Amino acid sequence: YGSLRASVPVVAFEITLPEGFCFPPTNVTCDNTTITSSEATISWDAMDESSTTFGLAYRVVGAEEWVTASENITTFTYTLTNLDAYTEYEVKVWGICSENVSTEVTTTFMTLPTEDNFITLPYEENFDDIESLTYWRFTNPNVNKWHVGPIGHNATAEDAAEEGNGLYISNDNGVTNAYTQATSVAHASLLINIEEETLYSISFDWKNNAEDCCDYVAVSLIPFSEGLGSTLNSSYVYAQAQNTSNQWERKTVEFPDTITPGQYFLALSWKNDSYGGDNPPASIDNVFIYSPTCTALSLYPEV
Repeated sequence: YGSLRASVPVVAFEITLPEGFCFPPTNVTCDNTTITSSEATISWDAMDESSTTFGLAYRVVGAEEWVTASENITTFTYTLTNLDAYTEYEVKVWGICSENVSTEVTTTFMTLPTEDNFITLPYEENFDDIESLTYWRFTNPNVNKWHVGPIGHNATAEDAAEEGNGLYISNDNGVTNAYTQATSVAHASLLINIEEETLYSISFDWKNNAEDCCDYVAVSLIPFSEGLGSTLNSSYVYAQAQNTSNQWERKTVEFPDTITPGQYFLALSWKNDSYGGDNPPASIDNVFIYSPTCTALSLYPEV
């Protein structure tokens, strides 16, 4: 019967660019070795030898207005100065041609912290004054985010005001304390300096009615150099706050004095999987961080 043979047709495409086309930059990035608490150097490549002039603008992530740094850059790097410490920035770079400009290419980076960004002990937070939460950083996914508001307030705590705020997980931008069964990790974190052979503890009010096996709050100490990612490294998790049938409880976690000294994120991380679970998810209030070796009075005693 012979044999069957298959052949692949060869098709040639010819792309004609419009007259005066302005090439965008490529490989726009921020070299981590250049980042300080107030500066960062952005670099890029030219897609075509005709690209010789560029513009660059930046803004704090979440801000509406861009700040134009320059529209006459004739090299492939630019150093931003006078930045705020421990702040995430977004940068856009574009090519500038004689008749028009190219599309914009973006990247993000975060400046390093200073000592002012680290908490001092003892540290207490009841979240009632939202404007004072400057030490906190919320690293949220697209769903199931940490929010601060009245929904998370523990009005049953000792000496608690009838009205106040707290932390809580929400899948609708803080309108309700509810979550979606889609795998996610959200961090509410503080920066802390861990000293050699020193004990540290954290205590907080919490409740969580989510899936008892797999949807919980993890208490972690994560090295600053590793950052806060979209997953949890179990080697940095020291405790979990799991299902409590939606009743407020007080939890205390003691960190061992064998942790390598250095800069850390002390993170309260919400983690959930994609299977089942009841609402509402986690709420947290009245956080107290201290060294048991120090004498300090807490506003939030154990109950």
